[in-house]
Amino acid sequence: HMHQVKKIVKSTCLIWMLGLSSVVVAENPLVTQAKQLQLGTETIGIDHQKAIALLQQAAAKNDTDAMVLLAQYYYPSSKYSYLPENTKKNLDLLIFAAQKSNWDAIEILLQREGLEKGLMLTSSVDAKKNYKPIIEQGMAKKDPRAYVLMTEVLKDPYATEYSLEQCKLLYQANQLGDAWLAGARLQECDMYLEAFNLSEENSFSAQYT
Repeated sequence: HMHQVKKIVKSTCLIWMLGLSSVVVAENPLVTQAKQLQLGTETIGIDHQKAIALLQQAAAKNDTDAMVLLAQYYYPSSKYSYLPENTKKNLDLLIFAAQKSNWDAIEILLQREGLEKGLMLTSSVDAKKNYKPIIEQGMAKKDPRAYVLMTEVLKDPYATEYSLEQCKLLYQANQLGDAWLAGARLQECDMYLEAFNLSEENSFSAQYT
């Protein structure tokens, strides 16, 4: 169980800090500034309080990227305790963003649901049921992130490996141009090389290491 907890926390933090998004739209300048304040640059020092103020301003105008980044400050975490913990605000922001097809929000909610089920806890949101139609719409538009997220929908919380179906989705996402998320996860699909007509020398782990 602790391995699962560490995996979800690590993944969630990665999503937060990188602010990944497959949707090709101009990023809100407030969100861009907030990310710089979160990570720091050569000329800008890290200042989470200023970042929070900018994200709150953008979120008030229904910017879903800002909502996802802001939500993480409300999540119980000793590492990012810049705001009082508020799981309701965290969830409300993520749910609103997910309903607006924000992939980062959907991924966080899917992974959280998987963790809760793996620990035999009551899920706080029925993410698989609620967001599968949105993910399917993304797949119809050939959005590679949607293919990656469908692997989360198909995930068995008790499984330790990807299924062939999940690996095929990751392969499709990679073929559509997602070498970052899909490529990294494909390294765990080497047991299915025969299904992809690949040799050991040309394995996924060899290609994407």
